Amino acid sequence: MPGPSTVMPPACRRTGAFASGVVVALVGVGTASRRASRVKPLEAMREAAVDSRPMTRRRWVAGLAATAVGAVCSVGTAFAGADAIVLLALGTAMSLTVGLTLLAPVLVGPVIGALTRPLARRPGATAVLVRENMITAVRRTSATVAPVLATVAFAVLITSTVQTTRSADTSRQAAAVQAEAAVVPRGTPGLSDAAVARGEGTSLLSTTVYGGDGGAALSAAGVSSGFERVYAVSAPFGETVVVTEAVAAAHGWRKGQVAPLTLEDGRTRKLRVTAVVDDSMPYQVLLPRDLVRDHDPSALADVAYRTTHAPTPLPSGLSADEVSVEAYAASDDAEEDRLVWIFTLMLVAVSAGYTAIAVASTLLTATAGRVRDFRVLRLSGATPRQVLLALTAETCCVVTLGAALGLAAAAPALFGTVHGLRQELGLPVELSLAWPWLTGVVTGCLLLGTAATVLPARVALRRMRRA
Repeated sequence: MPGPSTVMPPACRRTGAFASGVVVALVGVGTASRRASRVKPLEAMREAAVDSRPMTRRRWVAGLAATAVGAVCSVGTAFAGADAIVLLALGTAMSLTVGLTLLAPVLVGPVIGALTRPLARRPGATAVLVRENMITAVRRTSATVAPVLATVAFAVLITSTVQTTRSADTSRQAAAVQAEAAVVPRGTPGLSDAAVARGEGTSLLSTTVYGGDGGAALSAAGVSSGFERVYAVSAPFGETVVVTEAVAAAHGWRKGQVAPLTLEDGRTRKLRVTAVVDDSMPYQVLLPRDLVRDHDPSALADVAYRTTHAPTPLPSGLSADEVSVEAYAASDDAEEDRLVWIFTLMLVAVSAGYTAIAVASTLLTATAGRVRDFRVLRLSGATPRQVLLALTAETCCVVTLGAALGLAAAAPALFGTVHGLRQELGLPVELSLAWPWLTGVVTGCLLLGTAATVLPARVALRRMRRA
């Protein structure tokens, strides 16, 4: 008989969700009420006007702890293996984003003060008003900075990591080939024997073989002389076969064993495994070229590598072009890279959409709470245009600060990833920043923030004029 189910019944789940929601709400209200009850009346008025104490002890501890975790993850990223680099990079960016968000009230004052110091020297009250509003209202400024920080940090981290790892993978594939150039087909499914012969290089004749458990289909290639030198492997060919480590492990093949393989014409050949190579090879099974040609007369070569220093002119009738090894490595995975990039942009768009809602709602709430400030400015002689100009300048400064902090949160993760890839691959990997998308995200935050600030302020000023 089956044992008792470990799945909680729906009624219990609803009861638990209701109870947990009530408990969380009571804890939140109790914490806020307890803090508010400790503030004296005069201190409350002074805090509301100037934000004299924007940081609590718990916020200090949590912010410093998250920043420390981000620093540790950043160091680990620089020395981790390929499997752990992505997780540590995400941990670095997430921890630093949380840490900088919690410590934003401490950073806002000095940073805004330094950046807006030239405004204090300009004539007129608008520039001074922008500077002093951001410095004194630290909590409001920090609340606006936080969603912009998270948006920029996530967008920079994801897009730049994808571009950097893609560039590193292309460099790895190119470095694995010891050739001067690659001959690739132009407008045809593959290279003919005439194009391969004219290219004077080592070619890979693409085919499919079937073997192992269940007669699995394996990508195979018939290789010509010089293949061992091009790929720097020790794999003697005759009536033999060379397989990758993954294929050998999946089918229990070891060096010296006989592997029965069925070729394209349906005939089965028993070939001795003479070598097991790593999985960086472009095919799962490597066979002698003559063997593949005998069993698959229509097979075409995907690429031919030129190993001579002098380039060989290729007639236009051969439908082939000579490109660099790096260019062929990049084009070989072009479709997969395109799909990965589309998924990346969709992920960034979804996350940016959620944070855009946070930016808009924060600024709408903050602007709605400043109606009294607008009234004071109007009574002091400020025109509606000056009020809106001050709000726009303030929003631009806040978004700029959020973008700078977002870059600061993502930078350690990116530099750690680059260092880790260099150590892992032994190649000069360079950081690739997705500047167009970074610019687009910052511009979007700026436009959305300006609209969420200026439009409700304009409505409030019109109501004052009518009143």
